[in-house]
Amino acid sequence: NSTTLTLNNNALDFSGGQGTTGGVLETSGMLTLDGMTFDDKSTIKLNADTILTSNAALTVKTIEMGTHFLLLGSNTTDLTITDNITINYPGRNGLDSAAADLTLNGPVNLLMGGILSSGGTVTFGAGANGTSFAEDNSGMLLDNTILNLQTTLNVSWLGLHGASSALQANGNILNINEGLEIGGGSELDFTNVVTDNGTDLELDGDASINKPGGNLVFEHLNLKGYKLTLNSAIGSL
Repeated sequence: NSTTLTLNNNALDFSGGQGTTGGVLETSGMLTLDGMTFDDKSTIKLNADTILTSNAALTVKTIEMGTHFLLLGSNTTDLTITDNITINYPGRNGLDSAAADLTLNGPVNLLMGGILSSGGTVTFGAGANGTSFAEDNSGMLLDNTILNLQTTLNVSWLGLHGASSALQANGNILNINEGLEIGGGSELDFTNVVTDNGTDLELDGDASINKPGGNLVFEHLNLKGYKLTLNSAIGSL
């Protein structure tokens, strides 16, 4: 379903200004946000699965997703969420930034579904400390995406694929508890990546890993016919 809102060059302001709270936009289907103003006090509430498109970057306090998914509809729809957000989509979807940038500056409570991206950068800011992923049916699927960490992150499952995929840990720890799928990109620096004997590694293309002086620990390796290259600086596998 498509939602049509004609502003006729008028502005629609959901920002909080000097107030303690901002406006709430309730939406569903497809909606273009051009002409609307949001800030770190604004809330977007999804009443159904939603695609949002904007020609300018957006900042909101939170998105009340319910059990719906959100797709950012263009590479200009960069989204920053300053407060906590809960994702609880019963399927292989959730918050999909597509080719736009997604910045999470508050804790993410991921109950079901995941965070998806097919380009741009997904950033967990310092305020996202305390983000939690449910052990089952949750994770991140990032294709040709930069994962940028400004805080420690614990994730149950991570897929990081594609020629332009990269991990920027910035000295922060990335704990991967259940599964990691990689392939197609440049060498991944696992200096700050922690896995254990309950973590599976699966390839989705040829992959290369470096962890200078460190040890790689996995429960299972599934190469699927692809080539895994381990830098000679790695202590052991």
